[in-house]
Amino acid sequence: MPMPYVQTREESAALLKRVIAEMGQHLAPFHPASFAVWYEHFAGINPALSRALEQARLTQPQFTTELIDQLHRDHVAEPDDEASKQVQGQFEKVMSAVAEQAAATGRDADVYSSQLEGLSRALKAEDGSKTSPALTPRLSDAAAGTNRMQHAVAEMARTVADSQSEIERLRQALDRSRVEAITDPLSQVLNRKGFDEAVRKALGRPAAAGRAHCLVMVDIDHFKVINDTYGHPVGDTVIQTLAQLLKRLAEGPGLAVARVGGEEFAVFMADATLVQATQLAQAARALVSATRIRKRGTQETIATVTISAGVAACLPGDDAGSLVAAADAALYRSKQAGRDRVTVA
Repeated sequence: MPMPYVQTREESAALLKRVIAEMGQHLAPFHPASFAVWYEHFAGINPALSRALEQARLTQPQFTTELIDQLHRDHVAEPDDEASKQVQGQFEKVMSAVAEQAAATGRDADVYSSQLEGLSRALKAEDGSKTSPALTPRLSDAAAGTNRMQHAVAEMARTVADSQSEIERLRQALDRSRVEAITDPLSQVLNRKGFDEAVRKALGRPAAAGRAHCLVMVDIDHFKVINDTYGHPVGDTVIQTLAQLLKRLAEGPGLAVARVGGEEFAVFMADATLVQATQLAQAARALVSATRIRKRGTQETIATVTISAGVAACLPGDDAGSLVAAADAALYRSKQAGRDRVTVA
């Protein structure tokens, strides 16, 4: 579970300073995982992390990327949508407050400078020639202080600009981390975590009138034979090819493609019909059946690939588990009936 970030803006700003200062003392680069580890440690919201961190200090005073990643994996939740937005929001609130303060200070400095100039002119006019000798040093000091203030504000503005650039980089890194956390690296479609998240969100609202949330489960037939006969690189190519084919067939809002097992895929279709889901499954089956595995160089066909599929629609009272179970049962019947076919639950 992600740790709760309940700090106020002022507390977050203070923690941000401590975190950045600490990160600068270690070998690991500035990245979201490193920030999360140190933020939760200094915030005192993750005792298990703090204990592991202090124990690690005894043998490794300067933390490497590998150690930070391990601490993050073991003690900090993977960033999801809500956590990413929360961290991003904290960054932006802190920097927005700093930017507002810098702007306000700059305005105050300009007003103060104008007031000093007006006071100097008024005093000169008072005696008709020049400022009183007793006031001259004070005015000079005040003017010099104002000048220093203006330089400080300009420097602060530069720091804010640099920090905003760094925050944008961190925001993008958090977004990438979130995407990577729900993406299967081989097929580049959703992994099981991403699939569960997409289905959960979709089932959180009822389907449109006359439609249903549908699921297609797809399994590559005799995949172990493909791997054993032609090698894992060919097996990987088959998985990647099927993933891209399913993505092309399932483009559009409310559609999600995921690799949910070694050679098993799922296509979730929100606000669809059972007919549409079945047609998609049949189209995928036909396209895969027409695909040939060719030997590199000679282009000689060495094998064909087929898939089996099961299709189900979400019925009243169903949840994600029952929908998957229904589609899986239909897929099993396709396998039992001889493979290379589509079965509707």
